[in-house]
Amino acid sequence: MKNNMTIKEISSWKCWGGYRKYLLYRFHKDVIYELNTRKIKRNKRKNTDVNKLRIQKCLGELHKGSEKITLDTVCNAMGISAGTIRNWGGNEIISKFKKQQELLKLEENKKMLNEQINNYLRIHNNKIIKSKDLYAHLGIIRNILWRRYPDITADITCKIKLHNKIIRSNVK
Repeated sequence: MKNNMTIKEISSWKCWGGYRKYLLYRFHKDVIYELNTRKIKRNKRKNTDVNKLRIQKCLGELHKGSEKITLDTVCNAMGISAGTIRNWGGNEIISKFKKQQELLKLEENKKMLNEQINNYLRIHNNKIIKSKDLYAHLGIIRNILWRRYPDITADITCKIKLHNKIIRSNVK
């Protein structure tokens, strides 16, 4: 044991004369003490900065390709497991990119909704507009729109009131 031999090597010696004699040696208190106090060589930690850069590069490519960023898509794109990404410290990077992508998508949807609202108001510029009709045109329920975009919901209410006020004043 002191010569850095493994138990497997020692068990294969011919001098034991049987498995029972080997077991007497194997479970001797001095042998067990040596095994417990022996220094274990640890694998060197690889530089995680290089791996984090690989993850960021992959995320950049996924973002350019407008592919939805998830842990699974990153794993598939890189050909590694989720555990490896976690060990590299990549989960935080992925979650940041994912949040950034979600914010960009929300902004795009917000612009699209504003365009649809303005188009609807332009088309129906001579009629009184009901909010129910506008939400039906948008294809979204008011409560759901209010949860995602409370400012747009408030803006719709103001625009409809102003529009209807102008129409009513022109009628008189």
